[in-house]
Formats: sequence, C-alpha cells, structure tokens
Amino acid sequence: MTKQEIIALTLQQIEYRQNPPPEEIADCVGIEGYDDFVIAELNEQLPEGEIKTCEDFKHLNVECCETCHRYYPHYDVKLVSLPDGSTAWICCRLRTALLEPNAATITNMKVAASKAASIITSAQSMSDQAAGQRAYDLLHLDREMSPEENVEFCALMCMPTKFYVE
Repeated sequence: MTKQEIIALTLQQIEYRQNPPPEEIADCVGIEGYDDFVIAELNEQLPEGEIKTCEDFKHLNVECCETCHRYYPHYDVKLVSLPDGSTAWICCRLRTALLEPNAATITNMKVAASKAASIITSAQSMSDQAAGQRAYDLLHLDREMSPEENVEFCALMCMPTKFYVE
C-alpha cells in the first residue's frame, strides 16, 4: 500500500468513524478536526513508496489487534523495518509475530486470567489523575509494552482487555 491508501483505510476503520457520536454533539466533538490531526500524524510517520501492512501477513494466521487498528492507529500501529529490508505499518500482534525471535505464536502476549484480574482491579482503583498519568507513562515507554502493561493500559483507558487475557 501507499501512504495515501493507508491514510484512507485508517480513516475508514477508526472507531469514531465506525460509531460516530450523535448528531447533536458531533460538532462539539470536532470529528473533522480530528481527521486532520490523524492525517497529519500519518503523513509525518509514513514514508513514500510501497509499505506492507497487516493484510500482507494474513498467511501467518495472526489475528490483528483491534485496539491498535480502531482506537489510536496513528499511535499504536507502528512503522517497522523488516529483516528483508522492506517497511511495514503493522499492529502490536504482528510486530510480535514478525520481530520477536521466539514468536511462533502470540501466546506470549497473553496474561493469565487471575493475573489480569488483579492488574485490572488495581488500575480501576486509581484516581482519575493517577490513572491518566500512568496511561501517559505507558504510552511513552522507550520499548514495546509488556503483556501485563498492555492489560493495565487497556484497563486505565476503559478499553477491551480480552485480547491480552488467556
């Protein structure tokens, strides 16, 4: 895909386009302004030329991360250099499958249900300010989030955690 094709696909798949707010508040939310922001972010991150996407790796039978693709794709989907020298715009699950040395499956991205329940409870008990700061800190790590951190981030942001729980 090209940069422009990825931008168009991202705008089609992003959550606020899939489930738009009611008309009476749509102007207050500023969807068109947010489209401009997403487009600017993607224009800055994506190079010109051919870019592989998650679709190019369907043969790996790795289910894409809905959170990466639907909620904040301009932050969560990443541009990576692949071992063959090509570039790819891929979600966390495909990055794990393609770039981790022992990632034949995505089971290493899962957290045991009992551990996940503890993480979720802890995250939900935080004050709004503490939760916001912790979510911000997790987004700005200089490395990929661990499975436990993914569960914590999802809980902090009131997002689905089912993708990371065994």
